[in-house]
Amino acid sequence: MRNAIRYGVKYGPLAYEAFKHGREPAQQAMQSALAKRNARKTAIEHAATLRNGTLLKVLHEGRPIWFVFSDDEIVATYPPVPMASYGELLRHADLANRVKPEQLAPQRPTPGSVIRRKR
Repeated sequence: MRNAIRYGVKYGPLAYEAFKHGREPAQQAMQSALAKRNARKTAIEHAATLRNGTLLKVLHEGRPIWFVFSDDEIVATYPPVPMASYGELLRHADLANRVKPEQLAPQRPTPGSVIRRKR
């Protein structure tokens, strides 16, 4: 008991600082992953509400940007980027690679299509 108190007093502040600094990068990585997933989900939902809605994924500085099109017109981007940078982002993109939101939406099994195993 005495050694635990001694080590706690001696190494407690160091352990606290190490925990504090190790937690922040982990939180940032988690928030980044959630932001990517939410941007994709929002873009799919938005494209599904449009007439002839399609999506195009473009990588910019290592992060995906989803362009939402209605026919051949850009409606929005997720995450939002300035409209002035659309030309630069789409300069090398192949617009023929646009996909319909139904192709990207997660397929949920219907109740009758689930195969049940007998025990």
